[in-house]
Amino acid sequence: MRKPALAWLLLICSPAAGWAEEPVLRLINIQGVGAAPHMQRRAAGDSKWYQAFLGTEGYLADHFKTDAQTVAALEFAIGGRVAISRDTEIEVLSERSVNAISASQRVLMRSGHLWMRSARPLARPLEIQTNGGTLGIKGTEFTVEALPDQTQVAVMEGAVEVKDLQAKYLGVAQAGDVYHLKTNPKPEDVLAVEHLDPNQMQGYKESFLLRAELASIRQSLEQSARTHLNELMQKLEGLKGVDEHVNRGMVEPFGAAIGMSPSGGFALSTRNTSPLGTTFAWDNVPGADGYVIFVSDTAQFNNILFSDRVRDTRAVYPETARPLKPGRYYWRIIPVGNNDQVLEGVGAAQSTFEISATQ
Repeated sequence: MRKPALAWLLLICSPAAGWAEEPVLRLINIQGVGAAPHMQRRAAGDSKWYQAFLGTEGYLADHFKTDAQTVAALEFAIGGRVAISRDTEIEVLSERSVNAISASQRVLMRSGHLWMRSARPLARPLEIQTNGGTLGIKGTEFTVEALPDQTQVAVMEGAVEVKDLQAKYLGVAQAGDVYHLKTNPKPEDVLAVEHLDPNQMQGYKESFLLRAELASIRQSLEQSARTHLNELMQKLEGLKGVDEHVNRGMVEPFGAAIGMSPSGGFALSTRNTSPLGTTFAWDNVPGADGYVIFVSDTAQFNNILFSDRVRDTRAVYPETARPLKPGRYYWRIIPVGNNDQVLEGVGAAQSTFEISATQ
């Protein structure tokens, strides 16, 4: 019998007024743990939660949460990626929501598991506050495990500055260090620090990923996936200059060669276009095991409103997604093989549809 998951909450705080209309994070991977994955988003002013999809962006005052069968990976605009465990809620706060916040982002973690990895220095300072203390992030890879009685911080690369709940400086956790921060330490307690060699640290990391049930999305953070759905999302940014007309939006899906696909086109069509219930259909592509669909409100596919991997040649905009406001929308179909790899010699087709203000 599996133990119940620990719920935890992240609050990301940014005082930068200019970020009010800029995304602060993007959902780059969702995985189910024994069930279909499901993640939700609630924007400022929303009265209910809507389903979030691969590629969905988050803004100030947005909330994101996973359910008891879902883990996810997020990418921050300031740099760095973070994997979050089940039953997790994230709230992105504006400067008006928190007093005395410095020019850094702050993550409040009450319980659960977090694994962060960054290939480059963060553009802004980041702090993680737990029930055991505050962590100033300077490291490029580390894990945080917040338990009821203590917080464990393990650094694989870089360094993490550690302070207690009274902001007293405790030290800097270097690569190979594991700090154990008690939730209610006594004055006579001595800070417990383990020093692990590289082999021991790798073993600790593997054990952590199993405990946190985050092993399934490790490639999203380690940037080595070539056959996963999130790789298709990342490669969308390489698809520039796509003609919006049906049958003419063919490009190499990995962005290696921008232009018309040598294999010819396949037709796209929409019907019953409405805020909810728009149906998408396209021609069958020989050799395709399925198709990845992306729907966006921008021609650059910056923000994904709906994404899915389907076996059929049709898809319906789900009722659980945010209703579409009047305006123009963009959608793209990528034929894939049985390992979600893009078919060789076949590109992606793209088209547009309109939601009328009179509907």
